[in-house]
Amino acid sequence: MESVEEKKVVPRKKKPAVLVKPTQPKSIFKPKRVEKPRLLNYDKINFSPNAVYLYLNRFLIQIGIGLYGLFGVIFFFEKFSNSIEKVLIMYTILYFIFVIGTHLGAKIIHRIGMKKMMIIAIFFLFGTVFSLFLWDENPFLFLITFSTFFILYKSFYWVPYHVEFAEFTNKKTRGKQMAILSNISEAALAVLPIIGGLIISSRGYEVVFLISSIVVFTSIIPLFFIKETKERYTWGIKILVKELFQKENRGVVWSNLGNGVQNAVGTLIWPIFIFIILKGNYLSVGLITSITIIALITLRFAIGNALDNMSKGRILKFGSIFYTTGWIIKIFVETGTGVFLSHTYHNFGKVVNQLSFDSEIYEQAADNGHYVDEYTVLKETSLILGKGIMFLVSIPIVMFLGITATFALAAVATLFMTLASNKVRVD
Repeated sequence: MESVEEKKVVPRKKKPAVLVKPTQPKSIFKPKRVEKPRLLNYDKINFSPNAVYLYLNRFLIQIGIGLYGLFGVIFFFEKFSNSIEKVLIMYTILYFIFVIGTHLGAKIIHRIGMKKMMIIAIFFLFGTVFSLFLWDENPFLFLITFSTFFILYKSFYWVPYHVEFAEFTNKKTRGKQMAILSNISEAALAVLPIIGGLIISSRGYEVVFLISSIVVFTSIIPLFFIKETKERYTWGIKILVKELFQKENRGVVWSNLGNGVQNAVGTLIWPIFIFIILKGNYLSVGLITSITIIALITLRFAIGNALDNMSKGRILKFGSIFYTTGWIIKIFVETGTGVFLSHTYHNFGKVVNQLSFDSEIYEQAADNGHYVDEYTVLKETSLILGKGIMFLVSIPIVMFLGITATFALAAVATLFMTLASNKVRVD
């Protein structure tokens, strides 16, 4: 009996010894991996080659368009006899046609493929910018060509781009990836408004549009290196309209409507407003824009990493409040200094708000799997409608209440972007 008991006792003593020893170093070294500052942890982002080439395409487009950027809206403002109402009418028409164009473009994705659609779209973008270069030759003719190419470019490009970006980026580190890519763009774009202002002041719009058209055409090159993917967009126009009013889709629809409204004010009305405040000084407009971009780069890095460690919905709600107050402050701007200070403050809120909003939208798109293109069309349609509606509503507002009254609407619309945190599944 004694020998039997000893044999039973011996393995009981050995087993815990074997199990405990290997686990000790693991528990010792784990805390050391957390010592790196949380908001600056940008190692192991793991970009896929497809994501790099896709964003290189977008980067070159941003450089080409960024060279004239906000001056493009000012160009139409001046060509239309300094009438902001005429500019708003033009963009209202374009964006309501674009709503239909987005749906029709998505319908042919399975036949052409997303890669080929984006390649074709670059030719349309080239035609869009080159039409502005030729404007003075025949303003009416090139207004028609600009409008046609503008709608075709957006209808062919944006749905495939968003679908591919959602697929090519890493869900676990998408916030950091977007922050890095955005900062690369912003670093290059920071000096472009100054350069654009200098060229326009000394040589006129034609030189800027010529250079821009060449640069955007080179953006076609990276697209040849991404993989070809095809998705079948299954919705008809009736289903799309029905889905826009579905209770389950209110989050994505209303958040993107709100984003479209505030984006319409920020990209069209605000540039004209600061151009008027600065009394038509192109260089001053470019300088203020460049300085505010530079001030945002460091913050964007911090926010991008925070998004992957915290609740995007919570950050989005905080950012929207911050972003909203920026629009309210802009209502009271009357001087160049006020333009700089308000624009800088507002864009700090924009970093938190827009980056977290975009990251949340891409995550939901990826979560919808086979229906990623349907989700993207639903999102894009809501965004475009928001812009079109705001352009339309702004016409009487500007006529009877003044430009700054539109900033109040943009402030309210920004709050709707918090609804993006409501998960959406389409089927």
